Amino acid sequence: MLATETKRIFKDGMILFVVLAAIFAGIIFTDRDAYLAPALEIFLLLYASFTGWSLFERERQENAGEYMLSLPLSRSRLLLLKFLPRLLSVSLVLLIYLRLHQTWQLPSFLNPFDFSILYAGFFLLSIAFSISFKNFITAFSPPACSSSARSS
Repeated sequence: MLATETKRIFKDGMILFVVLAAIFAGIIFTDRDAYLAPALEIFLLLYASFTGWSLFERERQENAGEYMLSLPLSRSRLLLLKFLPRLLSVSLVLLIYLRLHQTWQLPSFLNPFDFSILYAGFFLLSIAFSISFKNFITAFSPPACSSSARSS
């Protein structure tokens, strides 16, 4: 399951990786780095959000939540198996960005420490929304009318 999740993360995030690579190439090879460096930071924040949000999104789309919970795994282990590859991916992307930021002296809105905190916040907040989104939606949706209520 860990290998499947890792493949899924990289497959789903491939478009964002391509955009990030294009923005980074634009920063290095053009004189527009003052404009493109903030765009790079924004896309990195989007990547962190997307990666966190996708924690249970595929299961939600395929209505596989019940199946997933019927697996012979505890819920905490299941959450850990889905969380660890995402944490590794997000951490690796952040470390690469910080290293490139230091090497190339990229302009940015925030210093690297503040950006790292914001990046981690986007990731963790997205995970929290991913886990609780269905509960959040049902809390504000009106209750369905039962058949006995309609017949009276």
